[in-house]
Amino acid sequence: MRSSIFNSNVVATLAAVITAAATVLLAWAVIPAHLSFDNQAYIFGPQTLNELVLESYRDEYKTKPIVFVGSSILTEIPPPGCLPDDVASIYLQGLSGHTGLDAIRRLGAVPRVLFIEVPTLLLGADQDLLNSVFMPVYWHIQSEIPSLRLSRNWIVLFYRWLVSKRWADSNRLEYPPLSLEEWNKLMAPRFELRVQPFSDSAAVTAMVAGIAPQLRKLQEHGTRVIFYNPADPRIRSLQHTEFEAEITAQLPGTEYVDAPDDQFPIYRLDGLHFTDASGFQFFDYLMKYAGLPFTSDCQIVSKPLT
Repeated sequence: MRSSIFNSNVVATLAAVITAAATVLLAWAVIPAHLSFDNQAYIFGPQTLNELVLESYRDEYKTKPIVFVGSSILTEIPPPGCLPDDVASIYLQGLSGHTGLDAIRRLGAVPRVLFIEVPTLLLGADQDLLNSVFMPVYWHIQSEIPSLRLSRNWIVLFYRWLVSKRWADSNRLEYPPLSLEEWNKLMAPRFELRVQPFSDSAAVTAMVAGIAPQLRKLQEHGTRVIFYNPADPRIRSLQHTEFEAEITAQLPGTEYVDAPDDQFPIYRLDGLHFTDASGFQFFDYLMKYAGLPFTSDCQIVSKPLT
């Protein structure tokens, strides 16, 4: 009797394993590794989105020689569906470029050009997120078998497909139907929360010292590192002057670029986050600054009002 029960348990276990393996293999065969709506940012919540963004870079970094790391500010620089094929954007909600830099370190990646967002750099890396996406051994299996990735979860796929249908013309970008002056007046309550003086030289010095060794190593291997600050000039003048000075001191020769508000109108939601058209225009500016030609499916179909 015991032998019969034991054999039944073994058969049931083997059947479950075979069924699971067959399901994975079927999904692997049926679901393409890349779909047109994979870059849809709007999904469930920030934690899930952050996992998807980091997972995407983990699995595709070898084909992404140009990398942007940052926070939610980076989400619209450019909008996710507007990214060129050779550019990775590690835009992490509520976090900073440190998490993206740690992912680059874990992968041993050596980007050709690395853009680092400045305003949120005092926020450290999210180790829980990193450990989730870089689960020992399993993440290597996920990278080889796309059907095991979070991005290939059936619920994620269905939700992204629905969003892509709703925003079918999301590659046609428009400026708000207001002049920049009118827009800034409308957004003034949001701006006021950001336009506050802040200074912490010790924290900035420690932060730059923490990332300097990794960046120097990347530079020695040929990576061009460019820090960029997308903040409104009023915020930059009150909060971020220490960043540029410390980066220049500890990483001499490293490039640092401010948003060119003196060259074209930039529409921000709160002094930091861009509207989609302005985000695309600023991305274009950064790519041209670095001498990086690119093509994108997106286009700006309106002009700022004067």
